[in-house]
Amino acid sequence: MTRWFATGRMIAAGTLLPALLLFAGCGDMGDAPTGPGTNADDQNTLTWVDHIRPNIVQPNCSACHGGALARNGLDLGEFDEWIDAESSYGNPYVVPGEPDSSEIVWRLEGTGGLLQMPQGGELPPDQIDRVRAWIEQGAVKE
Repeated sequence: MTRWFATGRMIAAGTLLPALLLFAGCGDMGDAPTGPGTNADDQNTLTWVDHIRPNIVQPNCSACHGGALARNGLDLGEFDEWIDAESSYGNPYVVPGEPDSSEIVWRLEGTGGLLQMPQGGELPPDQIDRVRAWIEQGAVKE
C-alpha cells in the first residue's frame, strides 16, 4: 500500500508539473491588435459582419449604395468603403472610436447641413444608436 501511494504521488507530480507549465504560458501574451477590421473580443462588441451590414446596411442602404451601380461610386455594402473612403466633402465616413467625427453619423442623423440618409425615410433611433455604438467601439469588421 505504501509503495502504491508513493508511486501514485510520483505519477501525480509527473503529470501535474507539465500541466502547470502549460497553463502558466496561457497568460497575457501582450496587447491584441485593435482598430478597424480586427476581431471583436467579446460578445457585446458590435461588428460589421454580424450587426451593421445585415441589419442596417442591406435593408436600408444597398438599394442605392450597393454593388456595381452604387450611387456616387459609394458601395456601402463593402466594409472598406466605410473605413477608407472619404465623402465628396473630404470627410471620412467612419472615424473609428469617434462617431461625432464620422460623416455617416451626420448623414443618418441629418446633422452637419448634409442630406439625411436614407433618402425617403430616416432610420429608427435604435439603428442610428447601433451605428454610433459600433463606431465608438472601434468599427470592427468581425
